[in-house]
Amino acid sequence: MLSLLRLTILLFTLMTGSVIAADSMGNYQVMGLGKSSCKAFIASDAEGKAFFYSWLAGYMTAYNRIENDTYSILGRSKKLANLEGWLQDYCHLNPTLDFSNAIHKLLIKLNYTRVKRKPSEFLVK
Repeated sequence: MLSLLRLTILLFTLMTGSVIAADSMGNYQVMGLGKSSCKAFIASDAEGKAFFYSWLAGYMTAYNRIENDTYSILGRSKKLANLEGWLQDYCHLNPTLDFSNAIHKLLIKLNYTRVKRKPSEFLVK
């Protein structure tokens, strides 16, 4: 008998396929703050931006879990807070796009410097 966790993962995998999965036209449903516009992200105060970054952290965690050869899309030296400048610039140039579109472009950029394997816990720094 499958454990609840395995069953949940199996159902999630069957429903999503992979990160690039979508319907036959390439569309997929965006939920939460990802549906907000870039303009809303730019206009938000520090507390509002914290909610956007929380959504981003969840999205990136899911990406790390599902995408092949990806331990961390964020890379070795990057921190989530360091992405603010890029997101601000992109959203200033594209205020009508959904925040999820900005994140998609960001992940394409980050993919080249992602960490593919879990770093050894025994390496001396």
